[in-house]
Amino acid sequence: MTDITFHWRPCKRTSSALLKAGYSQDQLNSIGKIFIERYYGQILDDAGNRFSKMVRSSGAGHNVKQKADNGALKAVLAKQQNKSKDGEKKVQEAREGNDSDDMRRAMAHMVTNRFGTPADDALKLFGVN
Repeated sequence: MTDITFHWRPCKRTSSALLKAGYSQDQLNSIGKIFIERYYGQILDDAGNRFSKMVRSSGAGHNVKQKADNGALKAVLAKQQNKSKDGEKKVQEAREGNDSDDMRRAMAHMVTNRFGTPADDALKLFGVN
């Protein structure tokens, strides 16, 4: 239980975690003033957690460093360059290959089991005679 007064400060662990996450000391100070104004005179059992949530919901930290690329962009570009020239033709062939009566019956059976549709209606839905 913590009494929020004008002299309240978050514990060292909370401040350190927020500073490590990229928030500047100026951000913590300005949000701390708002926190004290909002909760002044109240007794809170989770003051540190509330302060952390308030800081994190206020926006991105000022000291956030950009992460290294690690070649991810190069890998994506390499994948795009290695795409098959006749990829759409292969997709169309795969779709036509799955259009058999057995596949249609399997789909009708799945619809019957999942949604409770009568079997005759499900078969008509998928064009099975």
